[in-house]
Amino acid sequence: MDTRQMKKALRAAIRIPDEAILAAESRDVCRHLLSLEEVRAARTVAAFLPMRGEAEIRPVLERILEEGRDLLLPRTERDFSIRFLRVRSLADCVPDAFGILSPAPDNEEADPAVIDLMLLPLCAVDGAGRRLGKGGGCYDRWLAAHPVRCPRIGVALRFQRAAAVPADPWDQPLDGCVFPDGLVRYPR
Repeated sequence: MDTRQMKKALRAAIRIPDEAILAAESRDVCRHLLSLEEVRAARTVAAFLPMRGEAEIRPVLERILEEGRDLLLPRTERDFSIRFLRVRSLADCVPDAFGILSPAPDNEEADPAVIDLMLLPLCAVDGAGRRLGKGGGCYDRWLAAHPVRCPRIGVALRFQRAAAVPADPWDQPLDGCVFPDGLVRYPR
């Protein structure tokens, strides 16, 4: 079985817990995110709008906007490339080519050099900080093309912890991951 097949099998094995567990764990994730020095100190944060089965971090994103800091969200194009665009309000987000809520396509694209912190979504993460995404490789390709020096922090719920995530040479590791029980840091 090659890494692509292993990743597909791992994604298929992930079972999303019920809504009450998701809500409780999401509240804990948000509390930990808001207490992190990296989050409090960041002037420009690149993040994501959560999809089904991901930690609901909209309260953190709203706080960033309320505090007058810059929030960048990804917009996925048909070729699976992403662009990080500035947002002034989450209410202004519209579906992208895949139906995922994203900034409007005419929003200002941000210079990657200004990003102070990246919060990344994932399907699973292991103890070495290897992140399993949804399968398109969007974030890995973007990070390879834009070698940002800011911390890369994953956002995960308990069920997204994995013993091992298969890795390809182009996969981009995390510096840490926030779980409902706190931050885990990974050596890079």
